[in-house]
Amino acid sequence: MREIKFRAWEEARKKMHTVTGYTSRGFQFVSVEVEGERDFRILANRLKIMQYTGCRDESGTQIYEGDIIAVYTRAGKLMYREAVKWGYKVLDVNGGEYGFQVCGPYVEAEYLYDCMMAGTCVVEGNIYETPELLNEPR
Repeated sequence: MREIKFRAWEEARKKMHTVTGYTSRGFQFVSVEVEGERDFRILANRLKIMQYTGCRDESGTQIYEGDIIAVYTRAGKLMYREAVKWGYKVLDVNGGEYGFQVCGPYVEAEYLYDCMMAGTCVVEGNIYETPELLNEPR
């Protein structure tokens, strides 16, 4: 079973936080405690909260929702680069012959999804601190 943990982007201070605790009401976060900020609680509506996927990249870096991951050829050419999303996604297999539904972390490219699950991708940044990575040409 994967570890359940979160991180949070605080837009006002342009800062990524490690979440150390939280209060919730149902499935909604109410407030969040963050690492490195003594007695610091932030109202959850001021944060973008991202969940850990349970996956790691090829160097052991934990992959979170919102991370930008990539796969390169052996020659160093970029093959795929996408942001990790969280939700429901139907993945086609064998050219649409059959498929399955993912509920949790996913990326649009099936090959990149496989690499994320296998730990053979690279975390290059995230959608808040380095969004320009998604606009770079292949």
